[in-house]
Amino acid sequence: MIKKTPIDNKLSEFFILYKISKATNFEVIPLHSSKQLQ
Repeated sequence: MIKKTPIDNKLSEFFILYKISKATNFEVIPLHSSKQLQ
C-alpha cells in the first residue's frame, strides 16, 4: 500500500489541483458534470 503506482500519482495530482481550485474558487469540474449537478 505504501508503494505508489502511476494511478496513485495521478489521483494525488488531481486531489492537489482540487484543493487549490477550492481555495481559489476555480472550477476544475467539466461543464457537463456541473450541469448535471445543477
